[in-house]
Order: sequence, then C-alpha cells, then structure tokens
Amino acid sequence: MLNEATIAEALHTLGRSASGMERVYLHLSLSDRLLSDVHVLSRYIHLEKLDLSYNKISDLSFISYMPYLLELDVSHNALTTYFDFRPPKNLQ
Repeated sequence: MLNEATIAEALHTLGRSASGMERVYLHLSLSDRLLSDVHVLSRYIHLEKLDLSYNKISDLSFISYMPYLLELDVSHNALTTYFDFRPPKNLQ
C-alpha cells in the first residue's frame, strides 16, 4: 500500500512551484513497487515528472489533479484505458 513515508522517500528535485512562491518537490519515482492504488498522489499537484512504471496500476484518473505534470511513465502496468478523463494540458 502506498503511504506518505514511501512517497517521501521517492520524492526528488526540489524547485519552485509554478507561482514561484513555494519550494516544492517536482519529481517522484515509484517504479517497480507492485502498486495498484495510487490515488493519494492526487495531492501532489506540483509534480512535473512522475515515474510509475512496472506496477499494477489500472486507473490514471488521479493525474487530472496534477496541472503541472509534464512527463509521465506508466509503462508496464495493468492499464486498459489511458485517458477516460481530462489529462493535464502539457503532459507528454
């Protein structure tokens, strides 16, 4: 199960938020951890890069809450649909 301690260990690249008012972590790498439920990540709105490869994720709707997300790696997961929601506009 994904918890705050696991997330804290995987956060890296400290930078400025889009507004420039806060210092925030911009990158999160949680690959190869057998994760299936990662909806808690919707609270990490400042992330720009997210690696969730090699897990068991089947739902990506949580990323609709990440307006600054630029890069997403969800390869090798249990996805059957990718964007049955509105993805961040700058997502690559």
